[in-house]
Amino acid sequence: MIDMNFTYTFIIINLFVWIPWLWIYKVNPYFIKRALNNRLKEHPQWNDVKKIEALLGKLYRGVNASRLSKKELKRLSIKNDDFVYGEVDFLSFFTLLERCQPKTGEIFYDLGSGSGKAVFSAALFFNLGKAYGIELLHDLYNLSNEQIKKCRSLIKKNDKKYYDTISKKVMKINFINRNFLETNIKSADIIYINATCMNPATWDGIIQKLIELKSGSRIIVNTKKIEHERFKLLYSGGELMSWGLGRVRIYIKTS
Repeated sequence: MIDMNFTYTFIIINLFVWIPWLWIYKVNPYFIKRALNNRLKEHPQWNDVKKIEALLGKLYRGVNASRLSKKELKRLSIKNDDFVYGEVDFLSFFTLLERCQPKTGEIFYDLGSGSGKAVFSAALFFNLGKAYGIELLHDLYNLSNEQIKKCRSLIKKNDKKYYDTISKKVMKINFINRNFLETNIKSADIIYINATCMNPATWDGIIQKLIELKSGSRIIVNTKKIEHERFKLLYSGGELMSWGLGRVRIYIKTS
């Protein structure tokens, strides 16, 4: 006979495990997403923002970059927390970029760009001069470049004005297959760093790269803090990411 006490204990333990998981990764993000949509409906460019979000959704439908990342790390025998995968939510990232007040012609960098979601978001939502993604894992780098071709094919040519606008923006996207600590990023005006799982040595290396940036550069950082006299905190808040709600900070380089 089945031990009922054991069964009840098993059920209770699973409830304690799964209810918090469902809240963190499914229920709470759903309500945050819905509230964000409702708030952005009042945005003066809402129709354009929603149109681009729909295009980005189609672009990344069926793309499992996390699985590809794990496969590549296994192939290369890399066991480094620096490579723990996470992605942006398109609308949430739009609001973060908007807080940086991007100016026409400015340059965006994503350090560890994965499948390119943040790069495409920055390039399509705003009128940037260039949008760069730096990614060390070759398979993710290849995927990002394939997404450039796919994005062009998704744009409906019968809407000539929209097609021309998006095509020009896509041409400004560029992916670099390199270690971001060994890449020159001095031209950056806005930088995104998913630093949640970065080890202290990597983060210290990034800080040294950021010190080289020009005055006025803005840096969007997940989780970690930039504790240096040359950087001023502009914003700190909980923002929706692929793994749920995460702490995001925006800094500006003051000198």
